[in-house]
Amino acid sequence: KEIPISVLLDTGATGNFIDSNLVKLLKAPVVSCSPVPLSLVDGSPHNSGPVTHVTESLELKFSSCSYSCSLFVSSFPSASVILGYPWFKYFNPVIDWNSRLVTFNYPKYSDDLSPDLVRNSEVALRNMAIAARTTDLIQGEENLVNTDNDKATTNDFQNIIPFQYSDLADVFSEKKSEILPEKRHNDIDIDNDWPLIVEHFLKVDSWPDSLPENILNKCKNETKHFRLFGSNNLELQRITPEGPVDYLKFDHRQEKVIQYHTTLGHMSFDSIIPLLKRRFWFPRMDQKIKQIISNCSVCQLNRNDSQSAQSAPLRPITPAALPFERWGIDFVGPIPTSKSGNKYILTAIDYATRWVVATPYPDKSSRSVMHFIYNHIVMQYGPPFEIISDRDKAFLEDALPHYEQLLRIKHLPTTSYHPRTNGMVERMHQMLNHSLRCLTQDHIDRWDEFLPQVVFAIRARQHSVTKHSPFYLMFGVEPRLPCDTTPPRSTMQPLDKLEQMEERHEFTARQFEELGLARRAATERTMAQAEVMLQRNNQTDKENCDHRFEIGDWVKLRMQKK
Repeated sequence: KEIPISVLLDTGATGNFIDSNLVKLLKAPVVSCSPVPLSLVDGSPHNSGPVTHVTESLELKFSSCSYSCSLFVSSFPSASVILGYPWFKYFNPVIDWNSRLVTFNYPKYSDDLSPDLVRNSEVALRNMAIAARTTDLIQGEENLVNTDNDKATTNDFQNIIPFQYSDLADVFSEKKSEILPEKRHNDIDIDNDWPLIVEHFLKVDSWPDSLPENILNKCKNETKHFRLFGSNNLELQRITPEGPVDYLKFDHRQEKVIQYHTTLGHMSFDSIIPLLKRRFWFPRMDQKIKQIISNCSVCQLNRNDSQSAQSAPLRPITPAALPFERWGIDFVGPIPTSKSGNKYILTAIDYATRWVVATPYPDKSSRSVMHFIYNHIVMQYGPPFEIISDRDKAFLEDALPHYEQLLRIKHLPTTSYHPRTNGMVERMHQMLNHSLRCLTQDHIDRWDEFLPQVVFAIRARQHSVTKHSPFYLMFGVEPRLPCDTTPPRSTMQPLDKLEQMEERHEFTARQFEELGLARRAATERTMAQAEVMLQRNNQTDKENCDHRFEIGDWVKLRMQKK
């Protein structure tokens, strides 16, 4: 079975490496080896520790080329697989900087990548770099590549690397560099750390000497968007419309993003980016975070790429204006039985705030449904006016209708011809299933222990329609996340102004004013989305029409994978 993975081509690596998490996911056979210490280019030890295992031969495909090799097993958050000098020596790639062509000069394989393919394909020059750091550092030159092929190292290596780094030729080759030069102003530009120049100016009220004019002008224009904070004014913050946020320096970016991404159940880029922007900032933040998430090996191997069959048109219903007025409920499962004996998840979502409730159960029965409605909806949020579900017998049989009638709850089961009326629940289930797969890949029999973490992540994310998180629409404040080291900034006023308020009740009043407006805005956006969906359905009803079958009609039955 072929699995797409992200590969870093690293000319500074003396061997080929694979991340230990990917080895577990692939169930690749490994053998023990004598401990091999890893060190960086300056001789300092790598924080992953020595290598003690190596895989048996694995086949890797790059464009039309095939490469079989054994890989050292280690821990690298920057990439799933790192191919080092042996790969470059085998294929001997040559790079034409003017036309941006990559040619593999190996007799068995020869493959030219055109500029258009390079810019638009997964096989991009930006993936061929000296190291993960090099890819991240280059600003405005994403396709910059350095290579260790013999032609480049023996002839004119000065033309291969940026002229500012001509003295670092040994670093980019198989030779060892004993001493790295000190940081120069070129590094700040290429490192994409120009905010450090602004920080320098705010501290000493003067600009560094010999700055390139374009960098100096950029920093002067951006200074008004930064400030120093802390007891000694030593930390830099970016001033945003939502309030000041910390500037995240380069060395902590990848680790921080991966930490939030993992803790929040491997959320997608669109779900996690609003949460991160309320906590820190750095240049080209969207692009970098999208790259990190797209390179996540856990997400790649747990992604659901199956295409849904042609379905009947969506049937949006009137949005709920009040919290807890209408709930949609449904079962997820069957799931492999957990150690606690649970096999299903019963979920509910509030139509006004998108607040999610989910509880594991050992069976799919009306008794479980009544227990869930009473303990997790009625006793927590009060009896709802309406409950929407599909036509599963657990929602329609036994004593459940009488119980709902007693509480004056109107049950609205979806019709047989329009099951997608409860689409809000189905979309939530897609997120829940993805997060559970990612978090429980090594603990499938403990999936119910990870369920609260997944539910919290769904509550904390900004909803694409309401533009607010369910947590905020419930409580009027954004949640503090497990990765946070400082309280999140208020979306209403910067923290420093809140600290200067003399009357705390005024702040509380403004909070509830803001919350009421946010809930109203969420309702309006939901209504707007419903209108768009109706118009779209009117245009596509002829293609996605309701099918009514007659006795004797031939049909295809799709067998779902368990």
